[in-house]
Amino acid sequence: GYKKLVRSWFCDKTTFPTTTISTKKKKKTMTTTAPILHFEQLDVLHPTEKVFKLWKRAHLITFCFVVAELFKADGDNTLLLFRRLRDQMSKRGAMILVIESAGTFSFVKPKKVGGQKQWIYCILDRLLLERNSEGVSTWECVAKSDSEWFRLEKGLDYPLKLNNMRYFYRLYRRKQ
Repeated sequence: GYKKLVRSWFCDKTTFPTTTISTKKKKKTMTTTAPILHFEQLDVLHPTEKVFKLWKRAHLITFCFVVAELFKADGDNTLLLFRRLRDQMSKRGAMILVIESAGTFSFVKPKKVGGQKQWIYCILDRLLLERNSEGVSTWECVAKSDSEWFRLEKGLDYPLKLNNMRYFYRLYRRKQ
């Protein structure tokens, strides 16, 4: 399911935009066959205007094993972060990928959702798939699982102790 979708998104050469590079002498348009990646290290719970501009242009924003930590650090600002992403990622087809441990760490209690403990994926589904004033949701969940197992190969030799783990994932896509 999701692996094929994400792989096709990264491997389909027609998916990626052309890039215009300006030099002092002339402008050059370049067509890429691989995604243009941009990494930014920042406090995502207190984004700047520069970050908002990046979100508007983004094709894919990933959250890999950090959402539970964000909720534990500041649940209300984490909810605000995902609302901002929902509202400001305006490019049709833009995606948000969340992969997180499906253990007790992902059972959180933000104040703004009634103060009850809930699974992170339930909170994100409700928030990102929320309908606007016209009764339309601008996002859809195109791939999901509430529980998957990553199991280590038998006989794997590694200097540190490694464990099997359970995780969930959601891949959301902007519809309009």
